[in-house]
Amino acid sequence: MSGNVYPFETYVRTAKWGTFGKGGVEHCMGRCPEHQLRFKKLIDCDSDHLQMILKNQRQIEESPFLKRIIHYILIGRGETPESFSPEAEAQLFEQCAAATRKYPHVVQSGTEGSSETRQEGY
Repeated sequence: MSGNVYPFETYVRTAKWGTFGKGGVEHCMGRCPEHQLRFKKLIDCDSDHLQMILKNQRQIEESPFLKRIIHYILIGRGETPESFSPEAEAQLFEQCAAATRKYPHVVQSGTEGSSETRQEGY
C-alpha cells in the first residue's frame, strides 16, 4: 500500500463517535460525572445507538463517509439503516435544553484538548 490509502474495513474497525452514554442526553446532557463525553468505536456501539445517530444527528447527513461506515456496520448485522429525521433531531434538541435547565450550575473549564466539568454537590 502506498500513501495514506487504507481498506474501507480499516476505517470501519477504527472510526470513533463521541457519546454521553445511554440516557446521557436526556439525563444531564453530559454534565454529570456518570455521563461525561467518551469516544467509542462505532463498531462497538449497539445497533440501536447507531440507528439513533443516523436518525437524529445532522452531522452524519453532512458526512457521507461516516454515514457509509454506519450503514456498512448495520447492514452487516442484518439491520436496515434508519433515515435522518428533522423531527427526531428537534426532539433531541428539546431533551438537550431540558437537561441544560436541569443542571444549570455546571461549570466547564479547561483549554483546548482538556476540560474539567464539575457541579456543586457532586
